Amino acid sequence: MAQRPVRHCRLSVEELARRYAGFGIPELYADALARMDEAISHGSEDRTTTEVEQVTGRKPTILIDFLAAHSEAYHTG
Repeated sequence: MAQRPVRHCRLSVEELARRYAGFGIPELYADALARMDEAISHGSEDRTTTEVEQVTGRKPTILIDFLAAHSEAYHTG
């Protein structure tokens, strides 16, 4: 598999809404999604719950620890 670089481009709410609309999402919904993404980028979804432990009986793993424990799955050749 050929590797290719990945880059992040920060878009304004308006640019993101236009991009979503370009994918065929209705404009009002595209705007709502873009505004939700903006709110998330400012921490609106930064919270911890107990659901994982309640369902699995184990404490949740933070992402960095999960990635470190499974790093072999993300490396090629």
